[in-house]
Amino acid sequence: MSVHFVALWKKTDNEDWYQLNEVDTIKKNMEYYECVYVLWDDSSNNILKVGHGVFSDKIQEYKDDYLIQKHQKSGKVNITWAMFPDNLLDGVAAYLDYKLKPSLGKRHPLDFLIPVNLPLEV
Repeated sequence: MSVHFVALWKKTDNEDWYQLNEVDTIKKNMEYYECVYVLWDDSSNNILKVGHGVFSDKIQEYKDDYLIQKHQKSGKVNITWAMFPDNLLDGVAAYLDYKLKPSLGKRHPLDFLIPVNLPLEV
């Protein structure tokens, strides 16, 4: 499967990955943006979650999620996100889910995959 869309995965100004607990969606003007995102445990590169939705809601949900936060004990939980038109979000998230096989969360249906570049390959 070749890449059809290029995801511009977000990093800090220092070119580091964002840490989940340090992301301030208001400062980033992201309160209402929908995007696809990937969370992973930095110490093991274990992909924890892949999904899409209103970014500020998802960030807060994961900051309060015990299963995500327990990974902070061994290192840090990183997050990155990319913007796509609304009609592509499901397909991009499904592709990322298929390729990255996150350890937490429900799986996305595989009937509509939109290939993109993977964040940890950037």
